[in-house]
Amino acid sequence: PSPTEGLVSVSHAVYLTASSIKPKTKPGEQDDVSILHILSRCLGNPRPVSGFEFGPRSMLPAEDMYMIHLTTPGRDPTNDLESVVDKITDNTAVLYKLFFTTQMSAVGRNVDPVLDKNIIRTTFPTYSAGYSECIEEARKSFSLLYPDEEFLSAVLNSL
Repeated sequence: PSPTEGLVSVSHAVYLTASSIKPKTKPGEQDDVSILHILSRCLGNPRPVSGFEFGPRSMLPAEDMYMIHLTTPGRDPTNDLESVVDKITDNTAVLYKLFFTTQMSAVGRNVDPVLDKNIIRTTFPTYSAGYSECIEEARKSFSLLYPDEEFLSAVLNSL
């Protein structure tokens, strides 16, 4: 098999902005982390976009800055994400932007030779309502780290 067989390309956009993309409901209100999910029919994008906005209290961006990290399946991050990010950052100053692509695989050791071999990856999130896929991937990741330990036996048996 080829090294790229079974891999999915994922487009990423990382933006640093001067203010949040979310409207504030109270003076001085700041969120630590906001989860973003933009449906494909919104903003004219062909695929759903998922991501996070990290505020200053998350201690990730510098004070008075916000970091937005968006992802979507695709091979060309500029074409896949720039129009979406431009629309959602329309009312804030963009200080920095970065686009890149990664290859995601099924649960297992990292397949990207540039990254450290200690990284374990999971598949790109799907948009299903169930948790069975997530639990199975967590089980596989756990068994890679702790092969002789039982994975959440009491919790899973009580579900």
